[in-house]
Amino acid sequence: MDNDVSTERSAINPHLGLRDATAPWHASTERAFEQFDLRHREGYVAFLLAQAGALLPLEDAVQQNGIDRFIADWGVRRRGSFVLADLERLGVPLERIPACHLPVGAYDPLAIAYVLEGSRHGARVLLRRMLTGDAVLADATMFLGQPFQAKQWTIFLDILRQNRGQPDQQAHLQETGIAGFRLFTQSAKMVAG
Repeated sequence: MDNDVSTERSAINPHLGLRDATAPWHASTERAFEQFDLRHREGYVAFLLAQAGALLPLEDAVQQNGIDRFIADWGVRRRGSFVLADLERLGVPLERIPACHLPVGAYDPLAIAYVLEGSRHGARVLLRRMLTGDAVLADATMFLGQPFQAKQWTIFLDILRQNRGQPDQQAHLQETGIAGFRLFTQSAKMVAG
């Protein structure tokens, strides 16, 4: 999308600008994760490891960058403990989680939350796919099974619009969103080898 058009859309609705700016990296992340067959133990474990490699540092970054100022219930939205619990339930040593890091810099907590909340939204589809496979895996679905409520997404988008609706905020917001998707892609590639 033309950068002037993206900036214009961002000033009207930061969600649309963020979605447009991150679309190529979001698609790259989805392609990187498609290689994991969630219906079988090996693929599901690889998926969980790749998710943990990005999710854990992103949750730490969003916390360190003050997400609680914007989203009071952020603590209950975190899913890091659930991905770790699923890995432990499957007997996977946590040392196998790839060591991914965001580049040094200040990050917009709402952009990182956008990436993380979008991941929660996509988990419903993945859970349905995973449950068509190995029945043993059904006991390790705390991460994918976390409820997604459309109301939470709507509230999040309202917070984003209220706090990041100025044109001068868009570049940093979009750069941070791209960094979040890149971290997920990096983690998936590290796990896949």
